[in-house]
Amino acid sequence: MEALASRLKPVTNSTTRAYDLGDVWYGHFTNDFTRMRTQGAMSATGPRTPFGPEAVDEIHLPDTPLADVIAQVRFPPITALSRRDHLAAFQEAVRSDYPVLREERQLAIVVTPQGISAVPQESGGILWRLSDVDGIWALTIAPDFIALETKNYSSRSDFFARLETALVSFQEHIRPNLYDRIGVRYVNRLSGHEWLDSLSTMVRPEVYGLLGTTTLKEGPEVVTASSAIQYRLDEGLLLVRTARLAANTAYDPSIPAAPVDSWLLDLDMSTEHSKPMPFDAMELAALGRIFSERIYRYFRWSVTPELMQKAGANR
Repeated sequence: MEALASRLKPVTNSTTRAYDLGDVWYGHFTNDFTRMRTQGAMSATGPRTPFGPEAVDEIHLPDTPLADVIAQVRFPPITALSRRDHLAAFQEAVRSDYPVLREERQLAIVVTPQGISAVPQESGGILWRLSDVDGIWALTIAPDFIALETKNYSSRSDFFARLETALVSFQEHIRPNLYDRIGVRYVNRLSGHEWLDSLSTMVRPEVYGLLGTTTLKEGPEVVTASSAIQYRLDEGLLLVRTARLAANTAYDPSIPAAPVDSWLLDLDMSTEHSKPMPFDAMELAALGRIFSERIYRYFRWSVTPELMQKAGANR
């Protein structure tokens, strides 16, 4: 395999850096769906590089830093989805898993000198949120997207089996013809000084970034710090964001602020299309799973065995 440095090609020069990791674009799928598996017992040691064809086996973490997982498929607007009656057949198909239906309003993002905030839209922007009784799993339907979200992620197999079931029902009852984008996002959060005081030993220096020039115990207090980098892979774009946040500081309107100081590793991979693509539920779920594999490999490269052990690896 050629050295990683020789494969990186800048594709943007904005405040977010981006790199191209492939000379050949294969559309939104690689040549096949097979993935080499790592051999032997599961190890808390991550891969040597953040990218590669090998999928890394998942390790269950009882004290996982994973705070939120979302998969979203966007499509050209279907205005009938603003009406409750148009959702009825789909709701009935998924009601055994998502028995609670709530009508909500989309939030408008407002950027001010004080930061980013979200306010309800005065009109339109209807969302339908279908969830289980405890609100652990939720499907959100809007005129232009469907999303699956959980804050209690157990495994890739479980999550993408649920996504496939939801998308198959959505395709059967709502009949979208096209989609614009599929994205998969994993938000990891380390909260409190129990984690933050040893953050430099928990993540790689490349990921730790400018925080490595100071510590939480010496020098000026770190109030906030953030970074972003975007990569272009064969299957799509991978956006990696990190943020060091003070207590009760919002990072993203969709992510509730933590009551204590925290550090986030936000990994988001999505397609990059110049035009809408045919909506195929099975293919979309399969592509989302590939994105998950790519994201997990990057996560495992980013963190150290110390973090994995502290989070309960192989406990």
